[in-house]
Amino acid sequence: HGEVALRLAEAVDHPFSLALACAVVGHLALCRGALSEAIGVLERSLALGDALHLPLIIQLCTAQLGAAYTLSGRVPEALPLLERALEQSVALRLALAYALYATWLGEGYVVAGRVGEARALGQQALEVARARKQQGHQAYALRLLGELAASGEPSHGAEAAEAHYRQAL
Repeated sequence: HGEVALRLAEAVDHPFSLALACAVVGHLALCRGALSEAIGVLERSLALGDALHLPLIIQLCTAQLGAAYTLSGRVPEALPLLERALEQSVALRLALAYALYATWLGEGYVVAGRVGEARALGQQALEVARARKQQGHQAYALRLLGELAASGEPSHGAEAAEAHYRQAL
């Protein structure tokens, strides 16, 4: 369906529809782990969003592209995007996305070796997701906290990691 949406938006030359279709296809590719595909369409969507001054498209693609860059090992490019997306979610009062964006930024911080900041973001993400009853976002935050615990002190890190992973499941 995403490919059909892309073809239709291109055929009618409707930039907003094309930007939205690219964002959705990019999100699906990111979820599937098809990082090259995700990066390609998300970069295209972000460029269209910038050109058309579409703040919600820009914010959505900035976060997703940052997550894709992190998973691709492009952390120096990812962190500014993820930080910007989280700041924008606060500025635009988009609490719906805060927990997910905070988790993605936390994951970027882990790869960058900024463990303390990652832990704080993971905890914030979990609290916000619980308050908003966002079970999927809770699972992502708990997985991040599990990863942090697993890489911590061997004496009680394994127990904490297991507890976080079980809660995420």
